[in-house]
Amino acid sequence: MKNVIVFSGHYDVKNNGSTKEVDENLVKYIDLEGYMVVWIGVGVNKKIKTNLVNRIIDINEEYQILTLITRVLNVLKRSNLISNSNFQYLLFVLYDYFLLKCISKKKISTKESVLVVRNGAATRFVSKFKKTGLKTIIHAQWLHPIFQKKNVEKAYSDLGICFNQKNSKLLKRQKLDFLLADKIWTFSNFGASTFVKEGVLKEKMLIQVLGADKEKFSFVKGEVKEKSVESFKLLFVGNISPEKGVDFFLEYLLTKNKKVTNVTFLGSIETKFKEYFFKKINELCETGLNCEVKSGNSSDEYLEADILVLPSVHDSFGLVVAEALMSGLPVLVSSNSGAFELIERDSQGEVFLCNNMNDFSEKIDILSEKRSYFNKEELSQESQILDWECIYKNFSNKISNELF
Repeated sequence: MKNVIVFSGHYDVKNNGSTKEVDENLVKYIDLEGYMVVWIGVGVNKKIKTNLVNRIIDINEEYQILTLITRVLNVLKRSNLISNSNFQYLLFVLYDYFLLKCISKKKISTKESVLVVRNGAATRFVSKFKKTGLKTIIHAQWLHPIFQKKNVEKAYSDLGICFNQKNSKLLKRQKLDFLLADKIWTFSNFGASTFVKEGVLKEKMLIQVLGADKEKFSFVKGEVKEKSVESFKLLFVGNISPEKGVDFFLEYLLTKNKKVTNVTFLGSIETKFKEYFFKKINELCETGLNCEVKSGNSSDEYLEADILVLPSVHDSFGLVVAEALMSGLPVLVSSNSGAFELIERDSQGEVFLCNNMNDFSEKIDILSEKRSYFNKEELSQESQILDWECIYKNFSNKISNELF
């Protein structure tokens, strides 16, 4: 039997929002004629039911020693006995090894099968089984790792924070994957360009945007609260960190802001960024700006905000842009996020030049003045094409046309 093997690696699907959204919906909706789906990962949802899924395997349940080793590595990381970058590298190697064991133990055929896997997560596995006719699609959830390392580390160092995004061994492993892969799945032309610039063959790039859940993200008039005419609320959703441009956004709010009355940050805060972030939040509150920092249901926040802001200095896509558009919320997105390619009309929002404060400020002013122009219900309806089922139907067609 030919299989599509989806390997989520060491990321806990239950606790990692982006992995859960991308991989779980891939498993639900990928449809290649003559193929069944096998999903292997940590915290995988075993209740998914489709005609194509024949096996869902939680690799930690198969090998409980994995959980123990991971806990030990976490203790060593918290004790500063190993760095975060070394910790990440060791997890890639560890789960790659046990993927090999799992495939053999469960007698899962790799002959003429397809593997969809995150970059760096199954290098040894791919090397061993490629000769069986296994086709490999590397899921590059980031931009090219050299571009990523340079931009992420600079974003931290500009704030005086030392941050080693990845070690040389992981970088070498990821680059080897690009040689082994049949296709590299990235989410935008912008993302693909970062690979091509580093010497990856253009023919290897498989471009497919990501989506959102239409059952969760949509515009419903009755759910929208009335606001005063003077209110102008900005929303940030995602990992609160320098790589997402949060420090840049805070600088705008502190020095350039003339329009904004409310701002909400929804997400988890990168540990090394917490001290800087809360210092600036306290300064913002002293200016009289209504500022919230919280976690929770993003769908409610999209309905209450006027604009979603994604000021990333490094972002392969940004699921939040698709979520916001499906909720009828216009966006302001950085040119260093692949999701800017979703903004094709001014009714969807604006794109600003990454790290360009003047351009960012001008686009905020434009969006503020155009608030009455936006038809949120219409924007939501036209954005339903970003539903996961539609996205992965397109992806399945591209795999069939470009891989075989």
